[in-house]
Formats: sequence, C-alpha cells, structure tokens
Amino acid sequence: MNFPSAAPVTGIDYQRIFESIPGLFLVLSPDVKFTIFGASEAYLHATNKQRDTIVGRGIFEVFGDCADHNAVATMTNLRASLARVIAAKTADAMAVQRYDLPRPAGGEPEARFWSPVNSPVLSERGEILYIVHRVEDVTASVRVERNLRATDILESIAEGFFALDREWRFTYLNREGERIRPRHMGRI
Repeated sequence: MNFPSAAPVTGIDYQRIFESIPGLFLVLSPDVKFTIFGASEAYLHATNKQRDTIVGRGIFEVFGDCADHNAVATMTNLRASLARVIAAKTADAMAVQRYDLPRPAGGEPEARFWSPVNSPVLSERGEILYIVHRVEDVTASVRVERNLRATDILESIAEGFFALDREWRFTYLNREGERIRPRHMGRI
C-alpha cells in the first residue's frame, strides 16, 4: 500500500515525545559500548536510574556492575542479542531475563524479570543508526506463574499439607489437608 507523501512536519519535539512515551525504552548507539543516547521516563522510573547518570555511557557500564550470577547471565544474553541485531539488521526478542534492582531505600536488591526486544533503526542505505532497546517488566506475571507451579506441587502431595502464619492461623491447606482438617483440629 502506498501512502501519499506528506510535507515534513516541523516544530515537533521528538525528544520530548520519546522521553514521555509510556513504554520502557532506551536508544543505543551501535558502537562497541552500545552507548545510551536516550531513555524514556518510564524506563528511568522502572530501573531507578537518572537520565544524567546513564546517557552517554555504555549500557554494560551502567548495568553490568553487579556480580550476581543472574545479572552476569542477563548481560551475556543482552550482548549476544545486540550482536544478532548488528549482524542481521533485524529485531531480536530475548527470552525473559532476571535482573535484580537495588531498592531505593537500600537493603537487598529486588528480584525483577524483564522481557527485552532490541530493534535496529536503519538509514536509507540500510546502515544501523540506532538500536531501540525495549523492555517490559514481567515480574508480576513471573511471580504468579511460580506461585501456580508451587501450588500444583503442594496439591500433588498425597498427605495433608498446611502452612501456618506466626499466629498459628492456617494460610494454606492442600486438598488432603482440607479433607482431614475437621477431624483433627483439636490436636493441632
């Protein structure tokens, strides 16, 4: 389908539009460091980063400072994905990656899960000008999936299984636990 050519629109602040889009985006240079050229506000908020501390630095310099084995694996996978984008000049969707983030108040890092896609922006001659790095925070859905798997495992236990809170109230009973609970409540 051919669209009619339109005159270029002037006066549009594309940087402000990019920074305000509701998705989690970075614009990277296709250089060796994959220098960060820009970040959406949503990305900065989700990753607890400040624009002035990441723009102009390589993505592995910004996010590769963690010795956690999950972060090392994620950075290795990201480097491989970016290499595929450079080689094939096409988008590369990565599997869900774990990359823990420090909590704003300090303490133990928070386990987070991300679904990244890296896409080239090509010139008219087919050269890679930029790479758009888009991530989606899928932490909630990963946790739900893990909880469902854990519940399936607990439900498969043939014996009665239960969990109690600190005040000795039931927080979980599997099917067999539900079946035997009324008969034995006086002994628990």
